[in-house]
Amino acid sequence: PATTEIYTLSLHDALPIFDQIAEEFDFKNRYNITFHQKTESRLKITSAMGLLFDAKTGILTISYTDTDPELAMRILIKIVDLLELRFKNLTMEKILNKKIFLEERLDQVNKELRIAQDKLIDFQIKYEIVDVISSTDTTTDGTSTEIVFSQYLPRSERHEITSNYFNLERDRQILGKIYELLMQQYETVKIEEMDDTRIFQIIEYPEVPEIKSGPNRAKICIIVTTTVLLFAIFVSFIAEYIGRLKKDPEESKKLEEIRESIGF
Repeated sequence: PATTEIYTLSLHDALPIFDQIAEEFDFKNRYNITFHQKTESRLKITSAMGLLFDAKTGILTISYTDTDPELAMRILIKIVDLLELRFKNLTMEKILNKKIFLEERLDQVNKELRIAQDKLIDFQIKYEIVDVISSTDTTTDGTSTEIVFSQYLPRSERHEITSNYFNLERDRQILGKIYELLMQQYETVKIEEMDDTRIFQIIEYPEVPEIKSGPNRAKICIIVTTTVLLFAIFVSFIAEYIGRLKKDPEESKKLEEIRESIGF
């Protein structure tokens, strides 16, 4: 079955992307950042950027908000391009690490296989083993194997030599199968290394918006109008209260003393 690999990008991995964005689009002069330029630029990007990930479809939606719609589009395109490059590097890094591991294992298993083969050959020469004959027993549906020696050996000796021979042969076969499996995986990794298919697929590129997302002008007008009205009412109350105080000589004197004490 096909498997989908999910790569995660931590905040530490994203910081170099933010720094590159801030430098390329000159955040320092564009937003008049004078102190803590790197930190303030990163905060500016994180506050303007929105991320929404759908676990069911595996789709990541990225947005960027700015008063300049064309700038927001260009920044967002650059962010997506840098993310695509980062995910590609993560994939290649994993493939290269796997390739290195397989190369080391192939070299090690190949050495062990040669040692096992040499041991088997030396054993055959030492005990003058000429041939190994396998035959099928039709009565028991089994297979029997017989070792042919060039010299006569007692039955007890032949039994021990045969047992040792099959142990050596078993080790050689196991190492041979391991080597074959590793070689298959190694060839698969080499194909993956040459594959330029992107695991980070861009479904839709951003465009310059024709309608701004906010703030809502109608809401701003209502809020400003309400604020001005309340302020006007407050000022009128204060003016009326001061007018009453002026009409009362005693209160007017107190008000004058308060003005003098505060230097107003």
